[in-house]
Formats: sequence, structure tokens, C-alpha cells
Amino acid sequence: MNRFLPSWPALLFLSLSASASDSPISNPPQLKGFMRLGLVDSGDTRELRDASSRIGLHWQQNASTDWVVLATLELGFNITGSEPSFTFDGGDGFSPADSGDETFWPRLGFVGAHHSRWGRITAGKQWGSYYLVSGSTDMLEYFGGEASGTYNFRTDGGASGTGRADKAIQYLFQHGGLQLSLQHQAVESDIDLAALDLPTTVTARYGRGDGAAIRWRSSAGIGIGASWNQSEITLLDAGIPLFSTNDSATAATVFFGADDAPGLYAALVWYQGENHEIDDAGTVFDSTGGEYFLQWTFEEGAQIYVTGNRLTPQDDETRYELDYTAIGIRAPVLGPLLLFLEYKHEQSVTAAGAAVPDAVMLGAKYQF
Repeated sequence: MNRFLPSWPALLFLSLSASASDSPISNPPQLKGFMRLGLVDSGDTRELRDASSRIGLHWQQNASTDWVVLATLELGFNITGSEPSFTFDGGDGFSPADSGDETFWPRLGFVGAHHSRWGRITAGKQWGSYYLVSGSTDMLEYFGGEASGTYNFRTDGGASGTGRADKAIQYLFQHGGLQLSLQHQAVESDIDLAALDLPTTVTARYGRGDGAAIRWRSSAGIGIGASWNQSEITLLDAGIPLFSTNDSATAATVFFGADDAPGLYAALVWYQGENHEIDDAGTVFDSTGGEYFLQWTFEEGAQIYVTGNRLTPQDDETRYELDYTAIGIRAPVLGPLLLFLEYKHEQSVTAAGAAVPDAVMLGAKYQF
């Protein structure tokens, strides 16, 4: 893998050059992304961390009166130096376990077509149908997004399909305020739990999966949604199957307002999972969780917000419990430069029954 990843940045710039010259794509690609980092203090640990920086290219071309073809390539990158084999910083900030010390890794990559009446079909690594609902509360810069079933097994939710789904074929239909999404995953993906700093030799092997979501927003800004996802999963030890079952997740949301508009945005997500979560000792468990998010946006763009994340086991196999509240403020200061401050008050408990310390992050984000 090491010899391939350094070519990803070159691919981005070669694609830009080709599109500007003799590429068949009529519209130039859009370059979007941000660099985000911050100083994290969690009691006895203080360090400067990257916070899910990314760069992406997005292409669109009118193929006919009704059809548009599209493609997206998005890479995550680390601007603060070498990271551990796995990092999670909330707000979809995941580095894959196999990225090691690499600077770049693929976050999204898909192609598709959109019809003005019948909707869009895409294939590749993309945000799962499930996230159409669970993403309602995933709005912080660093913390949050941990109790909705989106990023399970300490990953980006790619293997299960609830986060950035791997090898997914997806259909999205939209009419007015109604959105309907269907997904199928043609995937066999292994997650080495030891590579995620878990004290186990078990590997989780995901097979085929399916998902669906529906979301509706009224003209008054009030909305509701529900989603479901299920995947085949087998746990193996030294290549020997221990057992096979289904990994399933169900979520529902209610929300008001828009997260990028002045005024109030409020959202609530409820989640229930079966064999969808893992604790810090490597135990897979059934779960119930929920998140809330409240935000006020001022006319000049500054935002204050608060979130709560709570995830509890549905059985007695683990003492693990995730429970915290986080508050934050962010504001543009110089053009595309944004500063933010987030504080997380913990009431979580590890699998061994130990308390989790509070944490704070002071950071900056440059958007382009």
C-alpha cells in the first residue's frame, strides 16, 4: 500500500490539468475541501492533532436535456505529522487503520448519473443511505457523531455501510422536500480489530449489505426521517470462523431549521443496533443510542452549539457506556479562515469500569 498512496495527490492535479485541456468533461471540476487542526487537552494528554482535513474533486457534465453524469474523488490527509494506525476525532474524522504513517488516504470515490425526474444512481465509496438520517446531528468540528450507529467498530462505517459505505450501489430520489435512498453493498471487507488498538486477535469480516432511508422536510423547516441498514458479518480468530450473524442498525430523526442558515437549528437522532458496536475491550454488543444537537447561527456567520451523545449496551456483556455533552463556538475571522473551541464533559465508562476524562479542543479551519 505504501507505494501507491503517494500517487493520489498527483492524480488530483493531473485530473485538474486534463479537465482544463482536452478532457471530454465540459464543466471544469470543482476543488473543495479544508485543512483543520487543533490543540487537544484531555487531562494528562496535550497535543496538536489534524481534525479530518480533506481535499476533493467533483465533476459534472450535462449528457442530455435530462441527464447529468458525475464523479467525486475525495482524499483525507494529515497536516500535523504521523498518526497512530487509527484515529477517531468525531465529526466523521477517521483515518483507516491501514493508512499507517501515510499522508493521504481515500475517503470517497464514486461515479454516477442523475436524471431530472427519476433521481440519481451512483456506485463506489460514498455516504451511505443510513447517513441521510443519522447525519442530522453530526455537525461538530471535532467531537460528536458517536451514538447514532454511523461510525461503528471504530471505523468510518465503510464495511457496514452506515457511514462512508464501501463498494456501494445507491439510488437517490428527491421530490420537493422528500428524499428516498436505497443501497446495496457488494462487499467483502475485513476489519482487523487488533489494528484498531483493541486487545483481541479477532477479525470482523463483512459481507453483502442493504440499506434504505426516507427523509422529509416541510416548507416550515420541520423534518423527520427513518433509516435501516443490515450487513452480513462473521467473526474470525486466526482465520477460523467463530460465528456468523447480521449487523443491523435502525435510526430515526426529527429536526428543525437548516444548519447553515441564520437562526435556530435543532435535531434529534434515535438509534438501535444489533451486533453493530464494539467496546474498548473488543466485545461486540447490541446497543441503543441517541444524539441531540442545538445550534444558533448569527447573521455574521458565528455559531454557538451544544450536543449530547449517549450509547448504552442492551445486555450485560460489557460495562462500557458512552455518555457526554459537548459545547462549542465557531466563527469566521479572516475570509475562509474559521476558529473554533469545543469542550466535552464526559460521563462515559470504559469496559473495565474506568471513567473517561473531559477534553477540550481549540482549533482552526481553512476552507477552499
